[in-house]
This record gives sequence, C-alpha cells and structure tokens, in this order.
Amino acid sequence: MFLRCNEILKILSEWPVRTSGSEDEMLARESMVTLLESQTDVTIVEEAFWCPVSNQALLGMISIGVVLTLWVSSYMPYIALLSGLFFWISYLLHLDGRAHPLVWVLPKKLTANISASKGAGQGLYILMAHLDTKKCLLWDQQENDIYRKYVNYLTIAVIASCVLVPILNIIGYNLSFFGLAFLSAIVLCRLCAEFIPVLQAKEENNDLGVAAATVAASKFWHTLPKNAEVRLLITTGHEQAFSGVAHYIRQHKENWHFKSVFVINFDALTTNNLGYNLRSGTLTPVLYSNVLSKLVAEIPYQDHRFVTVKPQTKSFVNFETVYFYRASIPSLTLTSETASGNSISEEMAAEKAVVLTEKLVAKIDIN
Repeated sequence: MFLRCNEILKILSEWPVRTSGSEDEMLARESMVTLLESQTDVTIVEEAFWCPVSNQALLGMISIGVVLTLWVSSYMPYIALLSGLFFWISYLLHLDGRAHPLVWVLPKKLTANISASKGAGQGLYILMAHLDTKKCLLWDQQENDIYRKYVNYLTIAVIASCVLVPILNIIGYNLSFFGLAFLSAIVLCRLCAEFIPVLQAKEENNDLGVAAATVAASKFWHTLPKNAEVRLLITTGHEQAFSGVAHYIRQHKENWHFKSVFVINFDALTTNNLGYNLRSGTLTPVLYSNVLSKLVAEIPYQDHRFVTVKPQTKSFVNFETVYFYRASIPSLTLTSETASGNSISEEMAAEKAVVLTEKLVAKIDIN
C-alpha cells in the first residue's frame, strides 16, 4: 500500500516546532524514516551534515561586526574598509542564497537530510520538501511583497554604512560620536527586530509539502516510471540559506552527468489555490523557464480539475530549487497563493498536489 497524507500529517503534528538541528526535528525525521521503511525495496539514507544554528546567529555576527567596524574606522580606516566590505558582501551573498565565508565560523548543529529512492535508469525524478520549521517573526506577517522588498533594501543600506563610513574617513570627513552612535543604534535595532516573534502565531511549517512529496513518491514506487529512478528528498536547513539542499547537491552532482534529472519541490503549500513558481529571487532574479514549467502549464487546459493552477511570481523570496537552477537542472516548485483562495481541507490540498505531480511526470520524455 502506498502512504497516505493523513498519516504523515499526524506524525508531523506531534512535533510542530522542528527547528533545524533540534531534538524535535530529529524525532520527526526518525519517525518519517520508520514510516518509509514500510515501503518495499526502497533504499533509505540519512545524510548528515553540519548546519548553522539559525539565521539570527548570522545576522547577529554581521551586526556586531558592522558596529565594531564603524567605531574603529576613525583609527584604522583602511582596515575598517576591508572589514566593512567583508560583512556587507557576506550579507548580500546570504540574502541571495549563495555560499559566503561567514558560514565557516557560525555555530553549527548536526542534522541530516532523508533520501529514499527506488528504481534505476536514465531518468531521475527528485521529489523534494523541507522538514524544518521556523518561528513566525514580525517581518513574516507582511504578505505584501513590496513591503518585504523595502525592508530588505533598508537592511542592505544600513549594513552598507560600514563601507561608507571608512571611505568618508579616508577622504578626510570624520563622523561625529553622535553620528556613529545613531548608525550603531539602527544596526542593533534591525538585529533586535529579527528576534521579535508574533504573539500567538504558529511556527511556519511545510507539513503539507512533506506529505505531498512523500505520498507522490510512494505512488511512483508502486508503479515506477519507465527507465527511471524516483527519489524522495526531505531536507533541512531551509532558513539557513538552504544548507541541506546545498550539501545534497555537493554530494551528488557528479553522479548526474549521464542522467536526465528533474526536480519537483513542494513548499509553502496551504489550503488555498495550488500553483507553481515561475519567477522568484532576491537580488538576482530566478526564472524557471524549463521543460517542467512548460509541461505543467499545459495541464490546466487538459484537465478541468486544475483550471485554477497558475504560475506565480514572488519578490524577495527564494526556494530550494534555486540551487538546482544554478546547476542547470530542470526544477519546479509547487506552492500556494499567498492571498486567500478557494480553501479546501489539508488532505485534499496535498492530494491535489500529488495528482498534479503524477500528471506532470507522465508528460516528461527522458529520451
């Protein structure tokens, strides 16, 4: 028997708070592994890696570095300039979902991705979802993309002060004590805002995404696509610049040179209208114009059940698929509308994503 959405949602509901590297995340992961072991001839591997503790730890390190750089710029302007460039560029790389040198010095916890696969052949279908959750913060309550964009632009400008102030010192203009104190206060206030949780708000989770990806993989394992392997990938490190996906690609990319790899990601699924992400990105735009996006666009015209499935564009948001995009691997994220749509039950929402995935995979020609 293939797995069902309600049993997966029930398991995940036992650990609603699953921050990356936490004990609750480990327990949820082990429960998912136990569930997957019920599937016949499926190879299950837990791939461990060291993940940064939190996004707040990174911003805290950058904020402290920026403040120290501001105050030493009057005495060592050239060293302060190099230091400022280091922290500013590190933040830009982090914001854009790229590797940066601060990752190596951040405190880390041991965690793991789950990889479960069955089948063999020229094709490789990766069905992916992230397991970890994040605390709902003040910025996350703003559903308006324009608001989120300007908050991030403001943060970039504030951190850029550690580059501008040393330059001003080099050309002979020294900022006053009160000016430095004002800039430092802004930097620290922005850092504090990162720790303000929304009262009575639930953790942001991807339970529906995990359920949909797992059920879809289970169905494919019982009726494998011709000449193909189907792999379920449950990742972690979502809020830590997609550390789990980055680790996974580093470990496996060399094995994919002679395969046709297709990645379907399930993220931010809700009971609102189902759709797929066509364009996202923070500093650099990411346009998912590939065989998967073209094929999924045909399905609403062929099946009236998916007439509401439409492409979506999200500003200042990235998905795990960005790493596959940069590796030139066809990828697509199934997600839901931010605004309220035709709300349905959780199980029906996950099942709809599963059926859409089945139809999409059936249209792929790996030859």
